[in-house]
Amino acid sequence: RFKQIPRRKKGSRIMKYKMVLLKADNEHLFMETVIQPEFSDMQKLVGGYIERTLCVFTAPDAEDPSECVMLVNEDGIGMDLPYNLMASRYAGQTIVGDVLVLQNFDLE
Repeated sequence: RFKQIPRRKKGSRIMKYKMVLLKADNEHLFMETVIQPEFSDMQKLVGGYIERTLCVFTAPDAEDPSECVMLVNEDGIGMDLPYNLMASRYAGQTIVGDVLVLQNFDLE
């Protein structure tokens, strides 16, 4: 259940959505796609209702850090999810559970 983005005119660049899943056990997975995942699929990856927070993140293909959106489990502390060291460093605050870091997403 993914939404296909509209095709652009010939010769123009297609927008790529970039995601990084930062797991609480310090594993991470980089993903890039031209299809934007459904909100419900992103909820599954963080294990519940989503809360947005900002973070500064340097993607593997970038030279400089950029501001990104981080999706965290809204009730992660109440669910006693494990501390996520990597996500906490990027967000500058305590983060628990698995999180998604997003670039080029419209979450309206």
